[in-house]
Amino acid sequence: MKQSFWLLCTVVLLASCAKPSVGYKTSGERPTLLDEDTFVLQGTSKNPHYGYTPKAPIHVGGYDTQDESLHVFRYLNALRGPEGEKISWTYEGSCCDYPSTRDRMGQAFLEVYALSYPGQALTPLLVYLDTYHYDRLQAPEGLTHAR
Repeated sequence: MKQSFWLLCTVVLLASCAKPSVGYKTSGERPTLLDEDTFVLQGTSKNPHYGYTPKAPIHVGGYDTQDESLHVFRYLNALRGPEGEKISWTYEGSCCDYPSTRDRMGQAFLEVYALSYPGQALTPLLVYLDTYHYDRLQAPEGLTHAR
């Protein structure tokens, strides 16, 4: 009985761990530049989870060219608040490792950033960025982007 209980607890714990979707298909679409410091974003996502959960990270790419920091900067620099407010961000750390053939060690991670803008509620928005893969870039729901 005790073994069954602990087995059930282990299964529930493992199932609740948020991992990026390993089989997620990306377009491989490389971002284009609005200017030297800003990516062009293709509108605002209609997916309410886009960027806000580890299972739907924003694929900014850059790892393959060792430009991941620049890609993150250019993406975040393109984001604006709901009324066009300038966004400020803070790096929160890496999380959510997942198997990837794109990394030398076979493990990739997501980068987590806290976003805030003037007039926002006290709690910053957390966004999850994947620097290992490329996809069409959009603003998360509730935000806008530079034009």
